[in-house]
Amino acid sequence: MPWMEEEQKRMTADVAEQGKQRRTQYKKVLRIAGIVSVLALIVFVVDLITRETGARLPLNLGDPEGTVAEWTRAGFIKSIDKTAATVVVDETLWKEISHDEKTTIVAFLGSYCAEKRGAEQAVISIRGYGSRVLLGGIDSVGMKIE
Repeated sequence: MPWMEEEQKRMTADVAEQGKQRRTQYKKVLRIAGIVSVLALIVFVVDLITRETGARLPLNLGDPEGTVAEWTRAGFIKSIDKTAATVVVDETLWKEISHDEKTTIVAFLGSYCAEKRGAEQAVISIRGYGSRVLLGGIDSVGMKIE
């Protein structure tokens, strides 16, 4: 039965060829996965290096109470006196925040305190925790950011 031996050899060769093709496919997949991983790492590092520094505080204009509560839990707001429109904040975090973020925070807290007092004009002073230095605020002249 030489034809059976020939058939068996052919099948063995086919199986070996399929195994070789699979190994080649696995190698391609692993190379592609490696390249994607390296590119993702590069993007992450570049983003980390070029990202603007600053403390990112969540701001939800639709839920001012929740925003103030979140900032208090995060340790940014140390105390808030709504009637006197004075907010004491963590100076270390304040220094890490960009000028634009500070402007937004002062405007938000000014509006928040004015609403709680029933006042039409937002007047507020933001002071540093410990030093009590004026860091920012809104008065009759306008907004100041230190």
